[in-house]
Amino acid sequence: MPDFAFAAWRLPGREEISVSVCKNVVEPAPGSALPDSSGFFAAGFADNSARYWLPAEAGLQLNDAGQVLNRTYTADSPAYNSEAESFLDLLQASFHDALQTIPAGIFQLSQLPDAAEAELAGMHYRALVEKGVESIKAGRLRKVVPARKRSISFSGAFPLMRYFRLACRLYPNAFVYALHIPGKATWAGATPETLLSGKDGKLQTMALAATRRAKSDYFYKEKLPPAPDWTGKELEEQELVSEYIRDSFKHAGLPHFTETGPAEVQAGSLRHLRSRFETTGATDAQKTNLLNLLHPTSAVGGSPRQAALEFLEKNEDLDRGLYAGYIGPADVGNFSMFVNLRCIQVKGNEILLYAGAGLTGDSVPEQEYLETKAKMQTSVAVLKLL
Repeated sequence: MPDFAFAAWRLPGREEISVSVCKNVVEPAPGSALPDSSGFFAAGFADNSARYWLPAEAGLQLNDAGQVLNRTYTADSPAYNSEAESFLDLLQASFHDALQTIPAGIFQLSQLPDAAEAELAGMHYRALVEKGVESIKAGRLRKVVPARKRSISFSGAFPLMRYFRLACRLYPNAFVYALHIPGKATWAGATPETLLSGKDGKLQTMALAATRRAKSDYFYKEKLPPAPDWTGKELEEQELVSEYIRDSFKHAGLPHFTETGPAEVQAGSLRHLRSRFETTGATDAQKTNLLNLLHPTSAVGGSPRQAALEFLEKNEDLDRGLYAGYIGPADVGNFSMFVNLRCIQVKGNEILLYAGAGLTGDSVPEQEYLETKAKMQTSVAVLKLL
């Protein structure tokens, strides 16, 4: 079977699953516009990170039960379409069987990191938080969002479609995806945050920041205004993201927009503060400009943007890859790009989990470390079900 790349995704609040497959993955230049065609886009956090465009050379739509709703083929070659059809058959079967018990010996997670390893990771991250807070108090930064990763080893073949389908079940209002590019990238996730979406001339984005544990696991119950227990540190953290988005609209030549919030929302077992932004009438150039201005937002990098990114490059000691970049489908002028959070990377026989925490001058290292652990639980909850 030929090496096809593929992306599978489910939009927030929807049941339909979309799959795009191709052999000819494109690696666009930083800052370039989204292609005006159908496919799936993925961009890493940093300017020098990988960027991938998977054109929809063949596609598949499924319902939640795994039944085919539609198949599409765009290649002119009957031989190519025949290969693509066989690959789509395999993906459909994999999706259909994904919730069945995996036979013994096919896949096995190792034990989770022991207490000593976990404590060492905590020491490193708390020291990084202290550096960030020091820079903020010295006036060099207003906010910074350091991240860390956690590694879990496994044996056998990683069940990517099973992870994807379980995440769809656990997080019905997240953007859930699985991406595989042979020899280059394997990622999956369930993110609550829209970077920028465009449909029928309307652009939408959000400022999602501040994190607390929720009392139950329902997803995205909005509360406006937020509950009074949010601290000044948390409100400031979210306002800095909102401020950055307002400035981005203006710098993109889009000074007229509507803003609602902040509201309190729930994503899985976590609570956040969210404001929504919307505008209409943007040109294609303004859409591209706004997308490039928004990424990376201060929710994943910091503020001021350049100073925060320089701090992270010097101190974080982490190749984020596609983590905190953006991913999503595009289709002839319409697109839905999401910040790549609550995600995993499969690399060899390792599963890498990523999470960060937004720092202000009032941040406490231990609390920020615990926040990253709570965010990783979104992925751990799926892994425990594999």
